Amino acid sequence: MLLYDNCPLTRSHCVNCTSFCVRRWMQLNYSTTDAATRRRLCGLLRLSHCSRAYLDWVLPALALDHHDHPDTQAGWLPITPEQAGCVAYFARALLVEKAEFLRAAEETGCPRTWLTSKPRRSAAPAGGYSYLFSSSRDALCEEFGALAEGGTASVYLVLDDTPSGYLCAMGLEWYPSISYTQGREEAGLLLTGNLPEAYNVGHAGSSSSSSSSSAFASLARLRWPIGLLRCRLHLQVNCGYAPGRSDYVMCLQLSADTVGWFGRAVGGRNAIHLAEAPAPPKPSRQLEAGDQGQRQQQRQRQAREAAVAAQWARFLKDGRVRGKIVVS
Repeated sequence: MLLYDNCPLTRSHCVNCTSFCVRRWMQLNYSTTDAATRRRLCGLLRLSHCSRAYLDWVLPALALDHHDHPDTQAGWLPITPEQAGCVAYFARALLVEKAEFLRAAEETGCPRTWLTSKPRRSAAPAGGYSYLFSSSRDALCEEFGALAEGGTASVYLVLDDTPSGYLCAMGLEWYPSISYTQGREEAGLLLTGNLPEAYNVGHAGSSSSSSSSSAFASLARLRWPIGLLRCRLHLQVNCGYAPGRSDYVMCLQLSADTVGWFGRAVGGRNAIHLAEAPAPPKPSRQLEAGDQGQRQQQRQRQAREAAVAAQWARFLKDGRVRGKIVVS
């Protein structure tokens, strides 16, 4: 754990991520380890360097789960509500207050590492980390081609470099998506932050997320503000520049000072500029009966999907829209 937390090659963006990695380790090893081992491991976390969202929302929920369900996976982090409050206070304390905390750390009941003033070394390179994402032409046509005039739909972009299809950073799960309203020549490029499902376990120690007795399950149903991931989102453009070249154009930039809401998409609603597409066909006032009517509806749907493909042609290559998210 000490090597992991101090290695400059570790692709962990913050202590939130380190805590999340420990949670994943617990999922695999909880039943084969004793309480003393788990306590020693958790005692190596630099909890006071967690983000405000973790300090204010996540740690208190984990502390309550430990209080209500000790010696189970639901209470995997051995922290009391009082200790969670102590860590949160220390993180915001003045230097003189921190010095007093550290002088008598044992009186707080917290492991000394939870209250360390020394941050872990940054793991991110100067240019940040890049993750590729994409979505198929068929997915865009299916969702946006079915829209009525003025209707809105979204398509999630799958991260190709991750086994889960989403990005885990700052101890949260991040999902990029495209939002489009029928009849417009712009589309949105958005990012949604969610709590990791790995934290949400039942009180019996299973991996089920259906337990209503979990404080973390209750937290997941709330809407609370979070600092957004500092990142840039780019889309690959395959025409409009030199023929045969593939260039990336930045469509959205989010800073650490940008505040959004957990579970809600945030970003640029007009971030992507599309081509002007032919108007989708209007449905006939009188549809023919039987097979003829079904074929007529199918032709209209195909025409709408063709209009979507034409509007997105600038961003399509080999049947996919591609891009990248750069986390700094």
